Amino acid sequence: MRKRHKPDFFRTESAAAKVKRANAIVAEVAQKYDVPLLKTATVLGEATTDAASLFRNPANSGNEDGVHPTPIGYFRLADVIAKRIRAEKWSPKRILCIGDSITFGVNVKGEGTASPDAETYPGRLAKELKGK
Repeated sequence: MRKRHKPDFFRTESAAAKVKRANAIVAEVAQKYDVPLLKTATVLGEATTDAASLFRNPANSGNEDGVHPTPIGYFRLADVIAKRIRAEKWSPKRILCIGDSITFGVNVKGEGTASPDAETYPGRLAKELKGK
């Protein structure tokens, strides 16, 4: 499913190994600086070929992607983050969504924004936290 890069792009280390190594670094830095960390890797499940997949694929978007979430996938991601913020009783003035093309919201309405009417997860998160 993950057709974004050819296998040789990853050279001697698989994509899964690179992700695992990067996640370990993020967890180490979060622990070192006592920064809350929400692991979201399991929120969306595995990329599949059926229309119900939360990752874009030919059945749900006409696109052989397998990496980027569907609008529903972005909404699920934002909902999990909002629930964690509420459960911890945090009152953030600002939230910094650091990321890549998934944070950007590639191929969905409002890509690149955190506008509450966007289908990006930062947009949905803004809407959720404002209670709309």
